[in-house]
Amino acid sequence: MPGVNDRRAASPRRRLRAAAIRWCLLSVLGEEAVTLLRRGAGSRDSDGRGVPGALTTSTIQASVQPLDGDDAATLPEGERASRWRKLYTETALRAVDQYGAAMADRVVIDGATFEVRTVARWRAVILHYRAFCARVKEGGA
Repeated sequence: MPGVNDRRAASPRRRLRAAAIRWCLLSVLGEEAVTLLRRGAGSRDSDGRGVPGALTTSTIQASVQPLDGDDAATLPEGERASRWRKLYTETALRAVDQYGAAMADRVVIDGATFEVRTVARWRAVILHYRAFCARVKEGGA
């Protein structure tokens, strides 16, 4: 029956229950405020060189975790020595694009800047994203 599922999904009680579950799970993970740095779409100048888009800054809620041994083993060979963090968040993040179409998001954690390298969308219990972020070296663009 098509109407039954539509009413059930739109139920205020169901939305409230989902919000309570989301709050409980993210609270257990130790969610904190993290600064998100995102570049807008870039353009080309009169000589054809790329010009980066405007930088926007916002605050997101995320659980910041260290990488465990299994996670570290999945990293590219040359990058295992870098400082990495794992984020769990409800905010969709942009990772490094191998084709250069979009610049990756960066996050500021405890005063250090990290670049989002990979993002996975998860639907277990609640919709959220898991991102692996590498520390940007001082003076990195």
